[in-house]
Amino acid sequence: MTEPNNPNSMILDEGNEADVIDFDTIVDILESNKILESLDETEFMSRFQPYFDTLGAQHFEAREFTFLGASHAGVHRCTGTNSYPDESLWGSLKLLVPTLDAIREELGHSIRLSSIYRAPQYNSCVGGKDASQHLKFTAADCVVRNARPMALHEAALNVRARGEFKGGIGLYNSFVHIDVRGENVDWSKISA
Repeated sequence: MTEPNNPNSMILDEGNEADVIDFDTIVDILESNKILESLDETEFMSRFQPYFDTLGAQHFEAREFTFLGASHAGVHRCTGTNSYPDESLWGSLKLLVPTLDAIREELGHSIRLSSIYRAPQYNSCVGGKDASQHLKFTAADCVVRNARPMALHEAALNVRARGEFKGGIGLYNSFVHIDVRGENVDWSKISA
């Protein structure tokens, strides 16, 4: 789908994005990781958490933005190929965090972030495009519990229509991609 107000815009979707899991599985992984933190994660979070705290997130925790993805953990061909975002990318969250907070407010219930930052090798492995916003730490694939992705999609469209962010909104069968790329684009990858 092209940008509604620009018939000349190109389709700028993110690819297959095969790294999304359901709401409850994300919660389970986040909870189990609190116990099984690696030294790398502990060192990273000791630097990332203070930065994240400056962003004033109302509905999200730092750990949610450092979730390495379902395909990174477990038994999968992409296991171990993701990494934490470089500090040079953290500034992207100054736009992404308030955007996701506003969408969460509009929706009225919890959102889980299933895929956020992707290292190049990991992005390629899960079917993301070479220019994916996930590579820039400017995107989140979001899932909701007890609601269809269409409700989350509508909430994101409403927040963007109010001018609270400029970015991409992609509707998929089980999730919604939201990014803060600086221009409004829409796409749908709903299969019949």
